[in-house]
Amino acid sequence: MEVLNLREERRNERRLKRSSTDRKIAGVFGGFGHYLHVNSNFLRVAYLILTALTTIVPGVLIYIMLAITIPADNPGSDLLTMLRHLGAKTSSKPSRKELYNVEEHDIKK
Repeated sequence: MEVLNLREERRNERRLKRSSTDRKIAGVFGGFGHYLHVNSNFLRVAYLILTALTTIVPGVLIYIMLAITIPADNPGSDLLTMLRHLGAKTSSKPSRKELYNVEEHDIKK
């Protein structure tokens, strides 16, 4: 039983996930840095240079695809979950309040 738990822990440690702590936009390069044991700022700068050399559009599209496809390390910070919360309908009516032990007085003008 302990051998199975140890194998599962090792497998979870080595998975590529977006970082919720080391993030600037979506945590993609924080996750890559953790996965490759490299400084994530180095990866960010290298990617920015590469994106600038390729007329920006392909780099931005690839980043968006990575942000959508790589799972988050914290399930609550997943991009799709955040988008669902943004699109959720909220009630525009305020909730009705009930008053207790209130006395009514006339206002004199």
